[in-house]
Amino acid sequence: MDNLVERLNKTYFDGRLSPTVLGALAGLPQQSAEVQTVVERMCKYMGIARFGASDFSDSLAFIIGTIFPGLVPGAWGGMVPPLTHPGRHEKIDTYIDDTPWREATAEPTLLDIGCGFPPATTVETAARLPSYRITGLDPLLPYYIVYDEQGDYATFDQEGKLEYFQAGIPDAERYAALLQDAAATVARFTGLQRQLLAALPAGDAETLATVEQDGAKLVKYVIGEYERPNLTFRRGRIGDSAVGDLDVVRCFNVLMYFDRAFRQQTVDWAGDVLKLGGVFLCGVNWLHSLESRYTVYRREGEHLVAKEFAFSIENLRPYVTPVPWYSIYDDDYDTGLLARLVGTLRSDDPFRQDFDARLDQLLAEHDLFARDDTGYLRFTREGLTPEVMGLGVEVAAQLDREGYVERAVAVLQQAGYTAWRNCVGHVAIDPTGIEVPPLA
Repeated sequence: MDNLVERLNKTYFDGRLSPTVLGALAGLPQQSAEVQTVVERMCKYMGIARFGASDFSDSLAFIIGTIFPGLVPGAWGGMVPPLTHPGRHEKIDTYIDDTPWREATAEPTLLDIGCGFPPATTVETAARLPSYRITGLDPLLPYYIVYDEQGDYATFDQEGKLEYFQAGIPDAERYAALLQDAAATVARFTGLQRQLLAALPAGDAETLATVEQDGAKLVKYVIGEYERPNLTFRRGRIGDSAVGDLDVVRCFNVLMYFDRAFRQQTVDWAGDVLKLGGVFLCGVNWLHSLESRYTVYRREGEHLVAKEFAFSIENLRPYVTPVPWYSIYDDDYDTGLLARLVGTLRSDDPFRQDFDARLDQLLAEHDLFARDDTGYLRFTREGLTPEVMGLGVEVAAQLDREGYVERAVAVLQQAGYTAWRNCVGHVAIDPTGIEVPPLA
């Protein structure tokens, strides 16, 4: 076993990671320095959160060793990977409409920063919140999209440059296959784009058009396919001066790629573009709102004031992905605060033991994970499919129904936090005055 993986095991897990997990991580020494640093940072956060070696499943190790190397900015020429999937923001949409922090208006406006592509989550938000006027903002909104015969796709700008590619379904192994030889994937989709573009009928630049050949498909001016009466899109980024007078600004799965100074610049900019009483939500939210963590700010006077930091109950011991501990910088505010709060909860032995035992039961009942003979958590499925995600959602919902959110709130209150169960069933605290130092 390479010294890097041995060191991570000894330093952060007392040398107790399973042979299966160590095998899944064995390729890390061949990855870039950026990837290795990200993985070590994740291990540090796991330590703060008291995430144990026996809970480090083979599927989490597979994602860290195989998928995450393709998600760092360096793998995309320094840009933020514009990845999104349907069903991601259901609870966040409900929160936006029900939050007690926002002043109600007759026709509220919402800016969705980093809407990604396909912008399914923003389209779903427009459907769930029909009274809102919504703008999706992303610096990489594509002009062309090319699908291969399997439904995987790549996006291109108006000049025909490939910007990113993605699996057509949220399956870790499908995405890993695309990443295995990224240069070949880029070449294949670029060739398909040229082939299909030659067959595309002439038309106006801002006219939606489609051409198909041999199971592959190209769509031109693709964003036109997603616009709705209450939904428009802009190719732009944080700091865009063309937006303003907003009731809500939402920025999920973006700031995790930037340092705290940029995060503060974003907060300041959001304060400038929001109305008095408007709210800014930023954080991380995965498929079907699993593994959520977010901060909510309210504009009061000339400034934004942090009112709430919230997280979903499965963050206490992530079982679907290791996303809760993924960060590009040591001074990540949200990840650092989440790790601290989870560590507080897992330091309460009676609560942790009961929570872990019940979670193990639910994972086994849903045929997702089981303990092997040596006590390590093992994935019992073939892939990280939409069905798996749905079952993961049900496990989290059952934990909430059985009162674990309220019990977590009580533990945090006993530890001195102002804590509550928020309007969508997440554990919430008042973050006022809480310092989150960078990792040592």
